[in-house]
Amino acid sequence: MLFEVGLFVVSLAFLVKGADLIVDSAARIAKQFGISDFIIGLTIVAVGTSLPELAASVTASFYGDTALAVGNVIGSNVANIGLIVGIVGAITIIKIDKEIHTRDGFFMLLAVILFYIFALDGLISRFEGGFLLLLFFAYIMFFLAVKKKFRQEFKFRQYISEVVGVRRSAAIPELESNLYAGLDYYAYKEILKGIFFELRKVLTTATEEIAEQSRQIKYLIKQLVFLLLGVIIVVVGAQLLVQSVDAFPIPHLVTGMLFVSVGTSLPELAVAFSAIKKKYQNIMVGNLIGSNITNIFLVAGFSAIANPLVITPQVIGIFFPFLIGITWLLLVFSRNDHKLNRIEALTLLVIYTGFFAYLLASSGLI
Repeated sequence: MLFEVGLFVVSLAFLVKGADLIVDSAARIAKQFGISDFIIGLTIVAVGTSLPELAASVTASFYGDTALAVGNVIGSNVANIGLIVGIVGAITIIKIDKEIHTRDGFFMLLAVILFYIFALDGLISRFEGGFLLLLFFAYIMFFLAVKKKFRQEFKFRQYISEVVGVRRSAAIPELESNLYAGLDYYAYKEILKGIFFELRKVLTTATEEIAEQSRQIKYLIKQLVFLLLGVIIVVVGAQLLVQSVDAFPIPHLVTGMLFVSVGTSLPELAVAFSAIKKKYQNIMVGNLIGSNITNIFLVAGFSAIANPLVITPQVIGIFFPFLIGITWLLLVFSRNDHKLNRIEALTLLVIYTGFFAYLLASSGLI
């Protein structure tokens, strides 16, 4: 049993470290392409920090352990709100942008309710999983389409021209047109001097740009290598986690909600603290909301496609209503002044503590 516990801890470390490599490299690549902080927070960072949940749940579902997959999804969403928002909000006041609250926040609530509706018959089928996955991609595409000001930040053409092409001096076309302007000998002489000067400047600029291009290409390749390495580490970690959980003497549903969800939520906690420290409130809030939406649509969707998710009466009658309730409570707390004060954050933390204690008691651990 001690070996399995150690293996479980190692697998969580693999998941977290692999996800960290993926998020870091993907975010740096996105920055090179001029993508905004908020886009990165709501898409790349949110999806990246949900990779541990995605890898663990899909792997568990693939091997038929759908209880672990469901427990991880529900537990992670509860932990994101009760544990992470509770801890961060107890330290500092969390400001929530009005648009994030009214659109993305309620979209998160609707995602949870839809997930609950699909689960009411005791099974989330592959078709329903595919529908959840479709909604995830539709949400991302809708978000990018509506945010026109962000569309201007996808400077792919400019980036590609800077990396693979040498910019030609704007003076050359002007000189070329002047060659046929009927100028005298002295004018041609001055033009030739100008051409020589411009050629020398272009060659100097080209040399500098080639060196810069080489540096950018090497940097991009380096980040892609780290990205691939992170994916490999995450996959290995997910395999080890599923193997280690089999030896635990408690229900896999509880294991997913208690230990796997907390362990796989560590990236979100790390991102939250880092974002608050650097005063990136949008990244912190966007990451948490995006992670919860991702857990429902992407993680649960992929898990159901891998294997239909069996939903027990306990999950339908207790855990789903609790998830809906704490999600709704977060929106209520931040509705009026669009911020979360310390008392409200501590309330969420106390609620999560009670949830954690209930799971421990119900599994006979306390």
